[in-house]
Amino acid sequence: MDFLKILRSAEEALYEVMMWLLLYPRTIWLILRHPGQLHAKVSEELTQADDLRFDDVISPPMTLLISVGIGSAMTAGDMENVEGLNALGQFIGNSAYNDWLFSAGISSLLPLIYAARTVLHRGGKIRRDCLRAPFYANAWRISPVALLLPLLIALYALTAWPVLRATCGIAIALLLAWYSWVTAKALMDEGGYRPLRASLVYLTGLFGGLIVTLLIMVALIYPTSTT
Repeated sequence: MDFLKILRSAEEALYEVMMWLLLYPRTIWLILRHPGQLHAKVSEELTQADDLRFDDVISPPMTLLISVGIGSAMTAGDMENVEGLNALGQFIGNSAYNDWLFSAGISSLLPLIYAARTVLHRGGKIRRDCLRAPFYANAWRISPVALLLPLLIALYALTAWPVLRATCGIAIALLLAWYSWVTAKALMDEGGYRPLRASLVYLTGLFGGLIVTLLIMVALIYPTSTT
């Protein structure tokens, strides 16, 4: 009986992975092609029954997790050297799984910040049901950045060909400009901000996310005990 359960679990896992291979590129294409429709898509999907949600695309949290996983593979050696890290930093750096989840958590900071600012500006409360749709939409928006930015940075660092380095630099600038634009536009459309205020909210959110990330990094190297 247990063996049959294992087989069925393996069958479901295999099918799910194959669906990821098919639907992940489609989801990334949807994000890049229709960034202004992501919130409407998320809201529509969240009204469906649990077994029907995101049946034609990959859910935003899973899209971000996959994107971070692929992006982390491009810089897999960055945390191999854990010297100088405290116990928490070594716990994260010594495990590819922990490193993946940690990177996904860092990548989720900006979606969380912008989702909270959107809800609060609309007069809502910080609750799970209120934050889910804007967080999901923002998780989708940042997924192409989590996927492509590490790849472009790694390619830039590895190549010595000036033309390719310049191309990577331009691609990085365009990618970050795209993310800045679609996020600021979403703050206007979904949060009700005016253009100048939306730009300010975007910049302060970005600055806040960088500060939190820096504090977390410091926490990973700050000694937990003294001798």
